[in-house]
Amino acid sequence: MKIQVKQINNTGEVVVKTSIGSLAGMWRYKYGPPIIDFVSYAEIDINTTWEELTKTHLQNVSSYKVNVTNEKVVFRGMIEDVEEDMVWFRLTEACLIMINTDSPAPSLKNEWYELVVDISSVEIWAYR
Repeated sequence: MKIQVKQINNTGEVVVKTSIGSLAGMWRYKYGPPIIDFVSYAEIDINTTWEELTKTHLQNVSSYKVNVTNEKVVFRGMIEDVEEDMVWFRLTEACLIMINTDSPAPSLKNEWYELVVDISSVEIWAYR
C-alpha cells in the first residue's frame, strides 16, 4: 500500500495518507524515523486476534476505506480467505492483512467488515 507520512506523535505513532483515507499506527522502518511528507510503500499489521477485534459485518458495501478517530483506526474491507489460524483481510487491491484467529469461521469468506483497532495495535512497516 502506498503511504505518505502526514503527522508524527511523540509516542512513536504516525498518521499516514493512503488512497482510501488516513491510517495511524506504530512506525516500523529499518532506515530511520518517519519524516513528514515521506512517501513509501508499506505493509500493515494488526497485532490482535480476530476474536479480540471490535467488528461489524457490513451489507451492501463494496468499497475499501480507512480512517482514524479517537485513538482508533477503522478499517473497512473484505475477508478474502480464512485458514486454520488466520483471517485474510483485504484492505485494498494491493493490501492484504493477516489477522490471527483462535476459531476460524470459513463462512466469513467474501464478507465485508468494519474493524475498529487501537492505534497501538497497528504497525506500519515501510519499505523502499
